[in-house]
Amino acid sequence: MLQLSETQLQQVSWAISDFYEDISRELAGRVQNELLVFYRHAFAPAVDKLRDFLQGPRSEPGIPEEHLAALKLVLQHYRRKRATAIERAKEKTSSPEVKERLDAEVVPLNQILAAEWVTTITAAKMPRLSDFLNQRQLREIRLKRRHPSESLPELPKRQFDDKFGILQPASLFLPDLAYFRERCAEREGALVVGFVDIDDFKKRFNTPYGEPTVDREVLGPFMQKMEQFVYHHGYAYRYGGDEYMLLFVNTDLDIAARLIQRFRRNLRDLDFRGIRERITLSIGLCEINTQTFLTEREIQSKANVAKNFAKCQGKDRVAAFKGDLFREGDLYILGE
Repeated sequence: MLQLSETQLQQVSWAISDFYEDISRELAGRVQNELLVFYRHAFAPAVDKLRDFLQGPRSEPGIPEEHLAALKLVLQHYRRKRATAIERAKEKTSSPEVKERLDAEVVPLNQILAAEWVTTITAAKMPRLSDFLNQRQLREIRLKRRHPSESLPELPKRQFDDKFGILQPASLFLPDLAYFRERCAEREGALVVGFVDIDDFKKRFNTPYGEPTVDREVLGPFMQKMEQFVYHHGYAYRYGGDEYMLLFVNTDLDIAARLIQRFRRNLRDLDFRGIRERITLSIGLCEINTQTFLTEREIQSKANVAKNFAKCQGKDRVAAFKGDLFREGDLYILGE
């Protein structure tokens, strides 16, 4: 029996209402009546039973284990949606007090989803249009959404960073992540985000050789190698001289880790004209799937946390999280 406070139970009630509202809006007018009946039988009963349990008389406080899969589903859905809305609201204010109050809104949800039971329970399946329609039909629906509030992320036009013209600019990373996250979710697929940092960049490169030389002889060839490495697997984004983001599409952590380890080995053979040093990287990885309740900005932040962990463990390493809660205690170093 999962014990929740009254505040947390209120959050659960809101999450269930929001779930029904979003699913109804997603499916209404887009699938035939017989498919709607199928949806009610295939997907809704678990959430229906959770709602009925919470609305009915209870002999003791708490939620039985039989309802936890549905509870995890609606809480993940609600937490991600609320956190995204809060991020947008915070962008419109410079007041620390207002930002603090906004952040406090998701604290009860964070507390529930940080509990140990979340790691042992698989969330109930989230119903999607791809359960009923083929890819051509899905594309037609995306092109004729009836209201701006129903719009889905679109893939931004491809660009290159202004300075080198090799990798994607930093401004495309979050929109790309939102787009591919939705597309992968339609296919029950995963994607992997990587935060890359060149070890001791200032000490080993910029200070002894100077920025113009490093830009010409080191960063250009390095980024060319990175672009070749990610081609057809996803995208690489330049954030600065020593920081980069990676996005692997329809890829799980095991596959992304093998690709990255191969890239790191190839870098050891990369020579730079007039420069004795070799590039080593500290990298943090996050696997994102349909269970992930973080926003796109939070995912980027967690990848940064994993990268910093790799640095603290001695640099020239790759770190990732075990499970889908992205807790610092779940960080570990991947083997070669």
